[in-house]
Amino acid sequence: MLIGFTFFCNANSYSQNSVVKNLSQWKYFSTYKNKWISITVPGSVQSDLLEHEIIFNPLRGPEYEGSEKISSNPHNYQTSFNCTPQELLMETAILDFQGIDTYAEVFLNDQKIISANNMFREWKVNVKPLLKENNVLNVHFLNIDSTEAAKIKMLPYQLPEGARVFTRKAQYQYGWDFAAKLKTVGLWKPVTLSFSNNALVSNVFVNTLSCKSALFTGNAEVHLDAQRDSSFSLSFVVPENLLSFDTLVSVKKGENVFFVPFSIANPRLWNPVGNGEPLLYTLKVSIGSNSPVYRKFGCREIVLNQDKDSVGSSFYFTINGKRKFIKGSNIVPPDLIPSRVRDDVYENLVLQAKNANMNMLRIWGGGYYFPDEFYDYCDRYGIMIWQDFMFACAMYPGDDAFMSTTKQEIIEQVNRLKSHPCIALFCGNNESDEGWKNWGWQSQFKYSASDSAAIYNDYHKLFESMIPHVIDSIAPTIYYHPSSPKNGWGRKQSLTEGDSHYWGVWWGFEPFANYNKKVGRFMSEFGFQGYPDLSFLKKYSDKCDTNDITFRYHQQHGRGFETIDTYMKRDYPVSDSFPDYAYVSQLMQADEIENTALIHRKNYPYCSGTLYWQFNDSWPSISWSSIDYALHPKLLYYRMKNAYAPIVMFTDTSDGKRNLIFHNEGSKLKSFLLRITECTTNTADKPFMTDSKVVNLFPDSVQNYNVLTLTSGKNSNVVYHFSLSELSDTSKIAECFMFNGMPKDLPLVKANVDLKFAGEQMIEVSADHVAYGVYLYDDEHSCLFSDNGFHLIPGEKKLIKVQGDIARVKVKCLNNISHRKL
Repeated sequence: MLIGFTFFCNANSYSQNSVVKNLSQWKYFSTYKNKWISITVPGSVQSDLLEHEIIFNPLRGPEYEGSEKISSNPHNYQTSFNCTPQELLMETAILDFQGIDTYAEVFLNDQKIISANNMFREWKVNVKPLLKENNVLNVHFLNIDSTEAAKIKMLPYQLPEGARVFTRKAQYQYGWDFAAKLKTVGLWKPVTLSFSNNALVSNVFVNTLSCKSALFTGNAEVHLDAQRDSSFSLSFVVPENLLSFDTLVSVKKGENVFFVPFSIANPRLWNPVGNGEPLLYTLKVSIGSNSPVYRKFGCREIVLNQDKDSVGSSFYFTINGKRKFIKGSNIVPPDLIPSRVRDDVYENLVLQAKNANMNMLRIWGGGYYFPDEFYDYCDRYGIMIWQDFMFACAMYPGDDAFMSTTKQEIIEQVNRLKSHPCIALFCGNNESDEGWKNWGWQSQFKYSASDSAAIYNDYHKLFESMIPHVIDSIAPTIYYHPSSPKNGWGRKQSLTEGDSHYWGVWWGFEPFANYNKKVGRFMSEFGFQGYPDLSFLKKYSDKCDTNDITFRYHQQHGRGFETIDTYMKRDYPVSDSFPDYAYVSQLMQADEIENTALIHRKNYPYCSGTLYWQFNDSWPSISWSSIDYALHPKLLYYRMKNAYAPIVMFTDTSDGKRNLIFHNEGSKLKSFLLRITECTTNTADKPFMTDSKVVNLFPDSVQNYNVLTLTSGKNSNVVYHFSLSELSDTSKIAECFMFNGMPKDLPLVKANVDLKFAGEQMIEVSADHVAYGVYLYDDEHSCLFSDNGFHLIPGEKKLIKVQGDIARVKVKCLNNISHRKL
């Protein structure tokens, strides 16, 4: 977190030597209305036209597609502002565009000052010589499509993925299998004008040099802008550690950078979820009487270990000297229009990750770099970040202009992020290396040998040379991984070295059982689609029917409907009721991805991490997400919350035996009481206790118990329920079930699932038969639950906390859906 100036809309922020204007009120010339309309910055052409009801809602789909070609047209923004005599006398005036999307020319008082070509860069210029009392600022956005077309013609060959690779812009906006095409245009981040006299601290970073339990050593990297050669005293304070010192520095006119070493004895360590508390310090830097600048930082050591071994090479993280199993997901942009994502949305997402026992999120390379606030929340709540740079599933040009703007992008982003203790890893791209080696681009585009050499040379220049060189020079203690995955999922090495994206299930139509066989050293992508609540999708569709064009638009994968249906017919009952069908798809997604994450935990320490695809949605969509666009959890989220618990227990029959697996992430030996309950699916008899025993779970270990001696064999109607509790307390630490067969083969009978009010915002859920996949919902998509998608046995009562109108809550389970005859 960097705190220097406070920005106010339509107001100035003053200190003795500085003034900051926030230029938020603009106007945009609408060719639709042939007039100027008032707009607010940050924003976009799309959000502004939508606000003025000039275009259709892009979240609805086809009407928007047919009515708007924003990226194919130029656009003009304009604002005017006044400068006081005092401001005009100040020595510098820095105009700062924190984000321009994307190709634009900026004019101040008819003088061109910026030619922008990169959504991910900040654009600053000293406009002191151009300012006067009354000023006009214009931004002319160029036609994106024609700009890209001109760049394409400059190459003698076609690059995979076409136009998007030439533009440093969020790649998912060109359309992806989870997101509709929507290429935004506009000023998507704030615009400020800062006046100052003499020296001013413009930025502060904290670089970690070494962090051990006894001593933290680092340096304060201070960026100081001066208007003349001079000397100043810099003051440093770390209030939490009672550290305070001053340093005399000599500055030259222009930008100065100083590295001031400091240390903290016996530091309070920053830890991710499950490892301890994410403790933070504050560094306060000031010069003279100017307003101080604050930087939050954490003392921690994160190491990525990639050691050669007997089968390949490892891929695991140690945090503060302790090996850690990584549990998390891949996060995507939370909106098709980045500028309208509020800070509370980012906090909500980080908190939902924390509450689901995750310790890492991977920011996928096809989106955009998230704002400072997101990383602040990750620092605060203990979520580590795997940070992709914004390149995905393509090969990129290597000309001087592209490399120049990209290098500056990387410098700015690494500098911005390097002080955050949450940053665990920088990664060059998503699946570009895999695509080149495995997806047949060379034959598809008929590249000559020289073409192929040139394209891969540009790849190497960007991801194996320029980017790691930048990181080594300004953030050498943060690890760099050139491309994720290291090997494609069709190659043997993908399971023996580096990280792996396994897509044999879904893309390859391989059976769910293959998840047991395809376990790599670190599983950074795998997933399966599931519908969101239909009550949510109906808000953005004419009707919930796969034959309806507005509904189909929300499935962006070309074979998505077919793939879901194929897998459901294999292993799950298929309903002729569309709401039930959607529910089963969500249950199937939850069952199989939860099971896969548990398989990864079973294989620890060979497998050291699991990041499922994908955490959230960019719009109302049928996708791989566990949280929908409205930030409501799907059943997958609840299941992963249980799968990622510090202590898990699950059944495994992959070797023909019936095993009970425990994974204890804790650092101490603990004893628990294991209860085993047997019942049948087709009777309402009270279950009877089969066994109970004390189990000792060793620290940071996986243990296997063979439960083959259970009395009733493998009859399809027999169900076993296992629960783990403290010896002195009957409350459950973990539970799991063993069903003898896939869901479509289970002889489930109709179950009466009862909901009872159990106090303030609490309901008690029970069933008279074994109930599979109990699903709590409401028709307005307004309620949130503490748990969902669980199984019940007769006699068991489960307490659920409800956020929302408890009277609206409804319930269904797999037992009670209507079946389609196949």
